[in-house]
Amino acid sequence: MKKFEWWNDSRGGLSYIYAIPPASLRRVRIDYATGQRWPEFKARENIICLPVWAAAPQNFQFKETHEWTEAGDAYTVEINGYIPPLKAGGEELVRTLEQGAWMVLHTDLNGISRLSGTADIPLKFTRVADTGAAPGEQNAITFSFSAVEPEPSIEVQVSEWDNP
Repeated sequence: MKKFEWWNDSRGGLSYIYAIPPASLRRVRIDYATGQRWPEFKARENIICLPVWAAAPQNFQFKETHEWTEAGDAYTVEINGYIPPLKAGGEELVRTLEQGAWMVLHTDLNGISRLSGTADIPLKFTRVADTGAAPGEQNAITFSFSAVEPEPSIEVQVSEWDNP
């Protein structure tokens, strides 16, 4: 009999989000004995680290919905969050995100890292800028990376990303 193993102290939210141009990824190495995977990069200068507020990591979410279609399995991938009010130069990075296609490396609060998107079917970035209507509301940009993929996001090892 096969049984599920699970986390006893599971926490929601994300601690890291990196937007990676597909051309920056060299490959994903696989250790066939353990099944672990490591991303390898050609260059890092075009990778964008999105701000994740340590005080509110639950406002950042990875969601992957599986559905079966006539064409086969489909996985709708969404990575959502918000960007706080930007300092000089921040709007240029947001425009870069809007104009590109991305693979997204993200780590949740349980320490599980995943790579979402592929070179063939990358994620697209969308945003909504909102000043808020009341004094207690956030003046921020809410964002989403999303796509429909034929395979689920893959778990990867990212020890070198822990202290970017």
